[in-house]
Amino acid sequence: MAPYTDNFNRADGGIGANYTQTTGASFSVVSNRVKQTATAGVYRFAKYTVSAMDSANYRVDLGIARSDNGAIMIGAACRCASGATNSGYIFGGFGGDAFYLLRIDAGSENILATGSGCASGTEYAAGISADGSTIRGFRNNVQDASVTDTTYATGTPGIGAYGGNATSTQNYADD
Repeated sequence: MAPYTDNFNRADGGIGANYTQTTGASFSVVSNRVKQTATAGVYRFAKYTVSAMDSANYRVDLGIARSDNGAIMIGAACRCASGATNSGYIFGGFGGDAFYLLRIDAGSENILATGSGCASGTEYAAGISADGSTIRGFRNNVQDASVTDTTYATGTPGIGAYGGNATSTQNYADD
């Protein structure tokens, strides 16, 4: 499978033409990092849609995912549904709580597995993989959660987020 990368090293502004944001999302690049700034407590996706994936089985890695409170999460997403729908799988951490492997169905949260703790304000690597019906979450490149789920068999990679903060510099993702 051909690798796709984005280091977000560009001027502050929109997340970029290679991404499609779901309804209500406000992802942007700030200081070479991705932030989701819409503040309402709902799930949102920025889907990487530059080209079709070679396979429905792939892994998405964020070199850094950081949350400074339990009301905000940013993480790696896979098999995101097409269009503006907030649906797909996410693995990310809520600061001061834990990492979760989630299935989001039209914005509704389904906790599939709970991973390790997520210290507030700590930078972690977050990853997610899809291989057939097995969905795995990775914290600091070590498998932290795994489930079998057949809800989404295909879809795009991306970034998933819950909540957001327009003024905080402490909730972000990076390569």
